[in-house]
Amino acid sequence: MMIILSVVAVLLLIAKETLPLFQKPQAKIISQFSLDADHGDMVLAIGIDDYHETGFWLSRQNECVFFRLPEGTPFDAQPILPPAGGQPKLNT
Repeated sequence: MMIILSVVAVLLLIAKETLPLFQKPQAKIISQFSLDADHGDMVLAIGIDDYHETGFWLSRQNECVFFRLPEGTPFDAQPILPPAGGQPKLNT
């Protein structure tokens, strides 16, 4: 009897964990800001970290620029270097 209850409990747990996969996805705006004219035309991609504290963009100048959320103020930039020391090239 205990084995049957354990199997049923495992099946219920699996059903509970997979239920969100079949529901409508949800999204919400957590921050809005505009980029300066200096940055707006050079952004290739943009993203944020899992904690919604730091964002980043990849620029045409082969660098990754990090900015604070929700203000959008840049605080660091790191060059994007190819692994073999060749010339970096970002495909657009």
